[in-house]
Amino acid sequence: MGIIISKEYFELGELSEEAKERAYHKWLDEREYSWAKENEASLFAFAELFGVKILDYGYGGATRPYLRYDTSDWDGYRLRGVRLWKFLRDHYTKELEKTCPFTGYYMDEALLDPIRRFLERPKQDTSLRVLIEDSLNSWLHACERDHEEWFSWEAFEQEAEELNMVFSVDGGEVVYI
Repeated sequence: MGIIISKEYFELGELSEEAKERAYHKWLDEREYSWAKENEASLFAFAELFGVKILDYGYGGATRPYLRYDTSDWDGYRLRGVRLWKFLRDHYTKELEKTCPFTGYYMDEALLDPIRRFLERPKQDTSLRVLIEDSLNSWLHACERDHEEWFSWEAFEQEAEELNMVFSVDGGEVVYI
């Protein structure tokens, strides 16, 4: 005669606060950020278009977001104001008019947003170098926000509900039903 072992499982809302924390940390340990390649593809496509060399970058987790890059010293980086506006319209209209023109992923938009804002309202003291820096910072902050949301408590709760996750009473075991 065989032995039957049964174990009770609970929905997230039924767990103690301590068990919820344990379940969340277990979920974090097993979760990977799925959008890193898409983020990088947008960054490098933008960099290629504007002659920027990406040296290093990082975001998410314990790392403070950073981006190191180098620009060539071509004369276009000295353009300002209306001359810059005209230069961008003459050389980049095709890319700037499309939605997500580099990869089809929304990080393309984060990169182009500062340039598009400038084209709507050019400022005389704005240079291409400043626009490139603003664009790269916009991308970096968008990646950081997306990474934080991906690993947030809210994302955990949503996934637990959508995937019908249940947990052992101590939160140490996760089962999908």
